[in-house]
Amino acid sequence: MATKLKLALKNQIFILTFKSFVFGLFLYFYNTNAGLVWGGVFAAVSLFLYSRPLFNFSSHSSLFFVLLFLSLWIGGTGSWITDISWWLLTLSFGILLGLKNLILTHRYYWHYFVSFAVSYLLFLNFFILDKSDWFWLKWLAAVILIFLIFKDLLLPEVLSGITALLIGELLWIVAWLPIGFLSSANLLILCLLFIVDVFGYKRLSLKNLGLFITLIIIILGSSYWYI
Repeated sequence: MATKLKLALKNQIFILTFKSFVFGLFLYFYNTNAGLVWGGVFAAVSLFLYSRPLFNFSSHSSLFFVLLFLSLWIGGTGSWITDISWWLLTLSFGILLGLKNLILTHRYYWHYFVSFAVSYLLFLNFFILDKSDWFWLKWLAAVILIFLIFKDLLLPEVLSGITALLIGELLWIVAWLPIGFLSSANLLILCLLFIVDVFGYKRLSLKNLGLFITLIIIILGSSYWYI
């Protein structure tokens, strides 16, 4: 019996690795040939890979669709972030697939990692955006995406709504600070970590608060300020 279980697990891990490879391959093709056709092909392949088997499809579907949206968005930018994001998105897809199919253990921590990885990519690309055109609409989209990312991680869902609103306020403020997009993204992900730690673990210690403030000072102090 133990031998059969080991063989079944190995088979599942092989399938998971293969699907992640296919996802990464089509994402690479889309990154190098950004356009409506390749975007449609990549989206269709990703949806097919995630939905087979259909079992437990809705468990992390909101996070999957945010990941798919970011893959299409980042893949069309043609920036150096596209190359870095390819690795992180492919890894996140594989982990998400493992969560959905109940292959991975310690699922909360894997879910936690993917949520923050996707959030960081969202922040990076949000702060690169041109603020002069339809900024409020881009801001609203980012807030909605944060809610979708954390609605299955922070329960009840009202906590993810509060988290999204708090991050939305910070996004609006930090977006107008005269610092680079990388420092802005680091600042927001740090704030998000702190908020989720408070809501998720229901704890707020002076030690964590002191560390949070110290890291913010380091980020702001090491940032390039421009006028």
